[in-house]
Amino acid sequence: MEGTVLDAAWEQPAECGYPAFSIEGVAARARTSTPVLYRRWSWNSCVPPFVGTGTSSP
Repeated sequence: MEGTVLDAAWEQPAECGYPAFSIEGVAARARTSTPVLYRRWSWNSCVPPFVGTGTSSP
């Protein structure tokens, strides 16, 4: 699941632009729900902290 979420987190801003980035959009692309993402990653981090660093894992 983590890989699917990471892919969705990379794809959304690439297609829609960073201002349109949302946790809801990532959840929809990953075919999961926002509560699943919130349980896995805190609101403060919103998505895994390594998204945007060019790596696929911490």
